[in-house]
Amino acid sequence: MSTPKKSLPSAPMYQQKQPYSLTVKADEKVFLCLCGHSTNPPHCSGQHKQINHPGPLAYQAQQAETLYLCGCGSSNNLPWCDGTHKDCPWW
Repeated sequence: MSTPKKSLPSAPMYQQKQPYSLTVKADEKVFLCLCGHSTNPPHCSGQHKQINHPGPLAYQAQQAETLYLCGCGSSNNLPWCDGTHKDCPWW
């Protein structure tokens, strides 16, 4: 008998109006949440497995840089911030 999977809300749980900033080193590989349910945003925490989502974006940095990732869930270019949070009606 299998254990039932934990139920998650169907809507993503984005947590802030501002973008997340993530500093990465050259050649560093990070897994970025695309489902919006991560318990450690902007990193993937595996929650996508419970909601039948394809999974994270694997990003390999070519150089040291700071990434700006959507924190509000409204970006038209997820997981990247496109500034849409400035016009989010729920913030």
